[in-house]
Amino acid sequence: MIDTRTRLNGLLLAAATAAPLSALGQAGAAPPAGESAGARSEAAAETRHPYAGPYVIAAGGRNAYDQVCFLFSCENTRSSAYKLGGGLRFGVAAVEAWHMDFGGGNFSGSGWFGGPRSVRIRTLGAGAAWAARLGNRFELTSRVGLGRARFTSGGAEPSHSAWRPYAGVTLGVRLGEQASAELGFDATSARRHEGEAVTAVALMGGVRLRF
Repeated sequence: MIDTRTRLNGLLLAAATAAPLSALGQAGAAPPAGESAGARSEAAAETRHPYAGPYVIAAGGRNAYDQVCFLFSCENTRSSAYKLGGGLRFGVAAVEAWHMDFGGGNFSGSGWFGGPRSVRIRTLGAGAAWAARLGNRFELTSRVGLGRARFTSGGAEPSHSAWRPYAGVTLGVRLGEQASAELGFDATSARRHEGEAVTAVALMGGVRLRF
């Protein structure tokens, strides 16, 4: 009986001594081989600042207008474009609101509808976006939405507004915890009362700021 009690007390004492020593060993354990201080700092920052929250984007570039004649492009022109927007991200998905101005261009009149005239498409809308991480610094974002597109033509023809879909894809590179540089395409279309359809596809580069 005495031997059993002595052995039980010894086991309890050993367990009580081993727990603090184990905790001290874990606290003082060396980092894994090959892991730099910068990598550990980035991993800690990633935990504290997940990819969620509000952001704003500003970008500018060049746009290509194409006049569509029976499913084919019969005339095109170029213009300067810009976009301003923002969103709220929930990890992979986000909701966004945009103002896109695809700029003013001039058709020479060689197309189906004839006559020299100017064209401009501006869109105000909202939609959704999805992001895919490509390593630690790069990210691919695709977006779709619905906007109120205003199609303005030159001359005495009135402007025309209608709800039109838009889509885009961008490739971003992280410049820091709060900023990224982005380059991508945005596209939409508009149609006049007479039936003339014009597509706009813009290549724009800009900056995303996260808060």
